[in-house]
Amino acid sequence: MPRPQVVLSACLILALTLTSHAQVASTGSRTVKVKRGQTLWLSLLTPIDSSHAKVGDAVTLELLRPLIADGAIVLPAEWILHGKVTSVKHAGKNCNDGKVVWQLDLIKTPGGNQLKVQRVNSYPLKYSVGSGNPAWVPLDTPLTRIGSAAKFTGLLAATIALSPLLIPMGIAMTERCEGKAGEQQSLPAGLGDLFAVSKDIRVKPLP
Repeated sequence: MPRPQVVLSACLILALTLTSHAQVASTGSRTVKVKRGQTLWLSLLTPIDSSHAKVGDAVTLELLRPLIADGAIVLPAEWILHGKVTSVKHAGKNCNDGKVVWQLDLIKTPGGNQLKVQRVNSYPLKYSVGSGNPAWVPLDTPLTRIGSAAKFTGLLAATIALSPLLIPMGIAMTERCEGKAGEQQSLPAGLGDLFAVSKDIRVKPLP
C-alpha cells in the first residue's frame, strides 16, 4: 500500500476511535431530570398478614412499568424494590381489627442514584393515562389536599345533627362486638401500591 494511503487510513482509524470514546464518555456522564410527582406503580411480592408479621420484616416489591425521564429509562419494569414492616397491630377482642404498616426504602437506581418517594393515597382523575395508571401526580396542588377545614366543618355539623341517632347505634355496635374477635389484615402478593417521587432530582439513566 502506498505510504499516503497508510497515513490516511491510520488517521481515519484514530478519528473513529476518538469519536467512539467521546460518545461513550458523553453517554456515561449524561443525566436526566426525574420530576416531583412522577409515579411508580408497584406490586407486592411478599404477602403480609397481621397475624404473624413482625416489625422489621422485609417487604419485596416489583415495579410494574418503567420510570422514564426525558425519554430515557431510569428504572426498568420488573425492577425489585425493598421495604420493611414498621408497625403491627394484631386483631383483638371487641371487633378490634389487625393492621400492618410498611415503609418503602430509598430506591437505588441502576445508575447509582437514590430516589426518595412517598405513598400516594389519591390523585386527580385527569392525570391518569390510558392504562388506568397515573403517570404523574401534582403533589403540590390543592387537588390532593381538598379543603380539609371546610370538610371538617361540614362533618362536625352533620355529626351534631345526627347525634341522637348515632348514640344508640354506637351502643348497639358495642353490644354486638363485645368479646367478638376482630379480623386480621391480609395484604396478598400482587397487591398494587402507588408511590410518587418526592422532589426533582437529576439521575443517570440506563445506557
